Amino acid sequence: MLNKLAFDEPLDTPLYTCDVENFYEQPELCFSGLGSPCFRSILYASILRKGKNLVNGYGKPIEIKLEDKEQILFKADLGINFEKIRRNEFSHKPSRMSSVFVVEDSWEGRLCLSQMFYQGYSSGKYAPFIFNVKVVVCLFSHKGDIQWLDEYRETQNVECIREYWRGNAFNSSPIYEYFLEGTIIPNNREQILEIRKQNADILGGWSQQHWRNLNELEFKLWFDNK
Repeated sequence: MLNKLAFDEPLDTPLYTCDVENFYEQPELCFSGLGSPCFRSILYASILRKGKNLVNGYGKPIEIKLEDKEQILFKADLGINFEKIRRNEFSHKPSRMSSVFVVEDSWEGRLCLSQMFYQGYSSGKYAPFIFNVKVVVCLFSHKGDIQWLDEYRETQNVECIREYWRGNAFNSSPIYEYFLEGTIIPNNREQILEIRKQNADILGGWSQQHWRNLNELEFKLWFDNK
């Protein structure tokens, strides 16, 4: 169970306060330095709508098949439509644009992850590494059945979006995702060591002292191994 604090007003960040129409053509005006995979799809879609190419980390254009381009545009529109309803009717909920996505460490949680990553994994595009994490700060959170997203893709029925934000189960076998505005840390020693072997910066660019200052006891696992 996630700790939850109620907020009467949305967070004062661009992703919460910018004009939602900017997400179509100028999402960079809404960007504050951190964004979710949902926002990344919206950013990619805006580049494609302008007739420009996506580039990799080396500045080289990425070749995108027509069906992949259509999928990016569709996912972006889906994300924007969910954000519009959230702002108008469920403004006390966290935005999918900037939140951290997590699932329960259970069979249901693994099912949710398989739904999210199956297409990319089965096509050989990537092999996701799943972290066990601990929530150390949770400002506010939402628990939604991802089957409402699938139903909306099929039907375009806006009521699916409302049911998702209401937190209602799609059927007798819900597949829940959680997302939150807050902070998480990996809490599995073996996973941390494995990621470190890949020369990944698991501290996200923050100094050890910065993390210590947040809560030394919560982060003890990190520095025992550092």
